[in-house]
Amino acid sequence: MAQLVLLVGAAAWGALFQVRLSGVHVPDTDYEAAAQVLAREARPGDVVLLYPWWTERARLFVPAGLPAVGHLHSDEEPLEDHPRVWLLSVPGLPRADLPDFERTHMKDRARVGDERRLGKLSLSPWNNGLYRPARFSAASELGRAQAWVESPDGTRAPCGWNGRAFSCPGELFATVGWHEVDQVPRRCLFVRPGAGGAKLVLEWPEVSSSPGDALVLEGGVAWESAVRAGPEHGDVTARAEAPGTPPVVLVAKEGVEAFGRSEGPAPSSAGPLRLSLSAPGGRDRDSCLGLFVRAPRGAP
Repeated sequence: MAQLVLLVGAAAWGALFQVRLSGVHVPDTDYEAAAQVLAREARPGDVVLLYPWWTERARLFVPAGLPAVGHLHSDEEPLEDHPRVWLLSVPGLPRADLPDFERTHMKDRARVGDERRLGKLSLSPWNNGLYRPARFSAASELGRAQAWVESPDGTRAPCGWNGRAFSCPGELFATVGWHEVDQVPRRCLFVRPGAGGAKLVLEWPEVSSSPGDALVLEGGVAWESAVRAGPEHGDVTARAEAPGTPPVVLVAKEGVEAFGRSEGPAPSSAGPLRLSLSAPGGRDRDSCLGLFVRAPRGAP
């Protein structure tokens, strides 16, 4: 009897949700009006943040070249690459509390213009207090790197470069693309780490930084392979090193689907930057990583 009550209650809640959802249908004219504002006023480096995150139809109208972010947990994203955030919301959707969202998830940002009500949409620009410009991005500068597979005895086997990706001995590789970590799509450095004590190594001959900058390493094992456990898989250890500073190490644990982040001080002068990756098992450990030199918050 209790199960029947729960089933009926769930069905009633679902029906009510659908009724409310159908009552806040957003016409295309509202999205078009928002797109016109963005086309006139958006600046290079801006980003559109969707609230609720499943306001997917808005993507069809956002002007080309202006990124739109809306996915599970996107309200927690710092959006560090973007000095300004456009908050595009459908306040009437079920469980959408725009004032509460602004208080809790925009607290490190400052509104810099009036809220526009465009039919059933809300659109407002915010300065992003979490902005940390990247002075270096490994994914953007992969073509400047050299790569090799390093055996435990230090022997190096070079990787070939075809203009888009490194192809390495042992079917290892390094390229750039969109991949998913912990249900979030990211454009990242996509790599297959070395196994059995071998390391895949990428090295950039000269990377610039300034006093106060940070060396940031983030990411995890991609797709469903992240949750696989056992000695044939193993942890992935990523290690970023530059002369004169402690290494920054990120470990993606076997059997855990997670996006990790580690950072430390960047060297205060230009020099080489090396990234090495290994996994004891090496099987199904393809990883999606970001490696950056980032300026501190508030830097131009």
